[in-house]
Amino acid sequence: MIKPFLLTLLFLAQPTLAETVSPAERLVARYTEYDFAGDRLSSRTAGAIMSMVAWPEEPGWDMAYAISDYELRGISATQVEVIYHQTGVCPDAGSGDKQEDRRVIFTVDPVAGLIRGPVIAPRVSAELLCRRNGCCHRHN
Repeated sequence: MIKPFLLTLLFLAQPTLAETVSPAERLVARYTEYDFAGDRLSSRTAGAIMSMVAWPEEPGWDMAYAISDYELRGISATQVEVIYHQTGVCPDAGSGDKQEDRRVIFTVDPVAGLIRGPVIAPRVSAELLCRRNGCCHRHN
């Protein structure tokens, strides 16, 4: 029989979530959170994003992908895969409510602590795009 004291020691010895997530995953998670919140759509809020990326300026985008949510998965110490659950494109160029998963692998420079690429069009909350921009797509 294991004594409660030993169970506590075993529990404390387990790595916490913060210890198991790489710096690259934390950086890409922050980037995708800001992107999901629409921060790349305005020059007023793009500054927060620019402190996370290696490219010199955010391109001017004339469209954004509407997404319901996304998933992150560390591939290596410098690569993080993000799966975006896309529900449409804004403005809608005739694509309609096309629901599909899009995979993007971000590369992080471990020395600079910046995302090196790829530079992709914004992936923004479908709900937010509908509320702010009137670009509404169904999502599950």
